[in-house]
Amino acid sequence: MAINSPPSSLEEQVAASVIRLLVQRRRWNGSNYPGQHNPPGYINEYLNRVAEIRGYNREELEQATLNIINSVLDQWRVVPQSLQVLSPRPNENNQIDIYACEQCGRIHLHASGGICTSCNSNLPNIPGTYNLSDDLEDCDYYEYLARSNEPIFSLNSEELTGQTDPGVRRVRQRLFQDVFKPSEQPDPSRINLLSVTTTMEAGVDIGSLQAIGMANMPPIRFNYQQRVGRAGRRRGLGMSIALTLCRGRSHDDYYFERPRLITAEPPPRPYVDVRREEIAKRVVNKEILHRAFQNVPLEYTGDNVHGEFGQIWQWLQHRSIIEEWIQNHPLEIEEICEAILRRTSINEEKMVDYIHNKLLQDIDVVVDNSTDFQHLALSQRLASRGILPMFGFPTRTRYLYHERPTTQAGEWPPKTGVVDRELDIAISQFAPGAQTVKDDMLLTAVGIIDPIPSGNETVFQPNPLGQGIRVGVCRRCQALVNNPSEQEGCPYCSAPRDEKGYRTVDISEPPGFNTWWAINAEYDGAFEFTPRALKTRLGTPSDEYSFETRQNFDIRCIPQALVYRINDNNGKDFEFFKVSNQHVWITREAFEQALLDLSREERDRVTEPVNDPSVQPIVRALAAISTTDILIAGIPNGGSGLNLNPALPEARAAWYSFGFLIRRAASVSLDVAESELDVGIQPFTDLNSPFAPPSARIFLSDSLENGAGYSSHLAQPERFENLLHFILGDEHSSNQTFAVPLLSIGHKEECSTSCHRCLREFGNMAYHSILDWRLGYDMVRLALNPNAQIDLNYDYWVDLVSSTANSYFSGLDLEQTTFGSLLAGIDSFNSEAIILIHPLWDIIKPENFRPEILQAYTEAQQQGLTPKLKSIFTAIRFPYE
Repeated sequence: MAINSPPSSLEEQVAASVIRLLVQRRRWNGSNYPGQHNPPGYINEYLNRVAEIRGYNREELEQATLNIINSVLDQWRVVPQSLQVLSPRPNENNQIDIYACEQCGRIHLHASGGICTSCNSNLPNIPGTYNLSDDLEDCDYYEYLARSNEPIFSLNSEELTGQTDPGVRRVRQRLFQDVFKPSEQPDPSRINLLSVTTTMEAGVDIGSLQAIGMANMPPIRFNYQQRVGRAGRRRGLGMSIALTLCRGRSHDDYYFERPRLITAEPPPRPYVDVRREEIAKRVVNKEILHRAFQNVPLEYTGDNVHGEFGQIWQWLQHRSIIEEWIQNHPLEIEEICEAILRRTSINEEKMVDYIHNKLLQDIDVVVDNSTDFQHLALSQRLASRGILPMFGFPTRTRYLYHERPTTQAGEWPPKTGVVDRELDIAISQFAPGAQTVKDDMLLTAVGIIDPIPSGNETVFQPNPLGQGIRVGVCRRCQALVNNPSEQEGCPYCSAPRDEKGYRTVDISEPPGFNTWWAINAEYDGAFEFTPRALKTRLGTPSDEYSFETRQNFDIRCIPQALVYRINDNNGKDFEFFKVSNQHVWITREAFEQALLDLSREERDRVTEPVNDPSVQPIVRALAAISTTDILIAGIPNGGSGLNLNPALPEARAAWYSFGFLIRRAASVSLDVAESELDVGIQPFTDLNSPFAPPSARIFLSDSLENGAGYSSHLAQPERFENLLHFILGDEHSSNQTFAVPLLSIGHKEECSTSCHRCLREFGNMAYHSILDWRLGYDMVRLALNPNAQIDLNYDYWVDLVSSTANSYFSGLDLEQTTFGSLLAGIDSFNSEAIILIHPLWDIIKPENFRPEILQAYTEAQQQGLTPKLKSIFTAIRFPYE
């Protein structure tokens, strides 16, 4: 190949394309890739395609190519020092020839043997032309870099997140701040751009930062303030820039249209709530047990953040010692209570009495219910059941081990080779087949392990999935059924047994996750979709706590109830098999998924796992089970002509809107953040009325693990009723500050479904599409009065229905009319009448039809039309269904 001319012959074109293929995959001397004797798989595929369309002998083509480029290759790695770059030369019209792939769009500056180097599709036989514009603003980015007279600058970027290994994190932060060791050259070592997560949001000073770019809209004003505040913190900068990329999500769209709300609205006041007796009691318990166990000889394990109180099975041996200490140290116990409860309104005498008469009994109950957890530390089990503090302790943290875990100087858990997430998130992000990106590595989770330190080694516990818990899960009505029947469908909504309806599953809380450590894939910009966990669900409550009824709502509080999040792999579950000679359980599907991210030769070097033939595979769904206080509230009298069955989209939207409206009002009333409370719905069937349709209740749970007492506080019937009146701002409430903005003309005109002013916030983004503040208000009025007016003539529905009907019927080319009191559109071609109705009106049981529907039906049929009912909820969201 001539040094001053482009590739012309077929062999020269192929040789140039082979170099391009190798370099694009970083196959050069000095890179981390090992050499090899045979050409990589992607080179073989390219050569095969060229030989196929050119009628060239495959072996001869490879040899001819090697004759040209052999001097610049070292075991199929390019030697950069032996290459020269030749830029294309334009013709008299300032144009160059290009060969653009019609399949993928890749541009080639020579014919490339007729084959695209990206997708192996055929290239055009005749080249196109590309104009070399004098205006660099219109040219390709890389062309701009090549032709611009601007001075050369570096753009070295690195990741800095919570999952970055500690040693690497410190080095990257130092190099970003231009702090170099004597042995480091500033220009090649300097980091110009850091890609960070919220790890860097609060209180981190990273030098004279001038620009911040955010890849999505932050959750609230406070988060935005903290993130943009990283820039412009040094004198003399003059200015700093913050750029926010708004993604195609309802949250980002809202603030894109209203930038002042995220940039200039006053942030919420920080608060410390010292009113919650439940939290204080756990702290007191911790200090009491810490002092009482000082006289108990225990082996120090070093990895228990809740305290060294022995194993569960040892409690009976130690109980008498702890009881004796409590009896003999009354003054010390009083001093502990006084110190912890100082400047709070919590009763000290009541707390002291609890320690003397109830603490050990509560521990006995936890131990008695822990027959399957005898190997666990007692303190960890007590924390998980609300006796000791949990918040702030990492016992619900789960690790993805992407290297074999090791102990270094007694350090556990390991600081390197891991990525950690809270269990609620880990069951999705680390589920088998899910992928995580870390430092340009693509990590594919394949299974479950339970590593523990043992001296200077790490051992894996057998059966990390433990004994499964059998539950029923319904995707239609959101039910979770304890001790389910193995035959029937959903006991609440009668959904059939299938992946999209009701099914029974075995669930397990995974102790840890792992990749296949021999697979080291490079991140190329794409990764596999993660199977997401289902919405928060409440197990079937026992009858121990009865409902109290007031007005038209029933309510009860269940302290320390179990709340479930389940990942059942979209209804398919995960089939785990034990790897031979190891206590490692993986799924075959996830392992094969991980292999796909390797090249063919890299796959060939990976040893496949072998099933242990003596152990049967296990089918499980992954779960995060937490203990917290629960408020449950329902509407026992659904009203005539209404259907509150949560299997119906409109009713399900009403229940969730009711729950989130109450949560927002509660956060305003209690002056706490909305994130302090979680919302869910629980379907139920009234067994005392065999023909009653399925209905639901909302539940509010404290987001703080083991509960903070907010749910139990709100569960007092009188207090809950006052909260409902506070939402309405009616004559029974002395405070209209919550209702006035929501019921204002401006909000009613602007918000047809829901917005961040009424129901939406970053944390409930998964529900944005169904939330509706008008439905929420209907449910509040119904909870206070079984005869409440639930129709489209109520104040906040009238204008919405009118404006929606006009655009809806005209958009479908229907003739707008009225049947009875209901707006409708006539489809003359199909002889149908589309009638708009309230979302909660029953359209399933004719005997429960509202009079308005019966009248509209009659009038439509008298005109020879077939009536079709359409709720305003569906018309707004899915007009063309």
